[in-house]
Amino acid sequence: MSSFVPAQFNSFTNNFDFDVLKADTPSSFIDKFKNMKKPNDFFDFSRMSKPNGFIDAQQRISYNLSYFASNYFAIVILFFLYCIFTNIPFFIFLFAELTLIYFVQKHYGQAEEFDLKVFTLHRNIWYTILLVVNVPVFFIWSPLSSVFWLSIFSAAIIVSHAAIMDKPVETAYSDVV
Repeated sequence: MSSFVPAQFNSFTNNFDFDVLKADTPSSFIDKFKNMKKPNDFFDFSRMSKPNGFIDAQQRISYNLSYFASNYFAIVILFFLYCIFTNIPFFIFLFAELTLIYFVQKHYGQAEEFDLKVFTLHRNIWYTILLVVNVPVFFIWSPLSSVFWLSIFSAAIIVSHAAIMDKPVETAYSDVV
């Protein structure tokens, strides 16, 4: 049993590659919005119906999550913006955090250390200071309630929409062939 867990963890770490995350350029981010379905398709009331059972709901959800993925992504972004702008202290914290990280990266550039006349500061020391200072501040300004609200509310809206939207007629005929 103990040999099973490290192998599973090893395959997880091998599949998780930071180069893939770095490959998400702004153009690929914009491409997600280019794939959005029209509002007439997203709010097609003629296709909205109660699923016949759990299997029908599961099939609808799996189809609609891929079909309307860009629309659902936009909904999550809108909920995130609402969440950030209604929790002003958390908004200030995120803004300050991102600004500090930007200035540290801009100041150091490609160098790993910054030589002052009195002592030398390494980039890792700045990130450690940011971490030590910002973790308590992060929990003081109640981001967990915002994160839980965002995840639960988004999941409820998205799964509800995906379950009640029936597949288009064209896809029903393509499954038979």
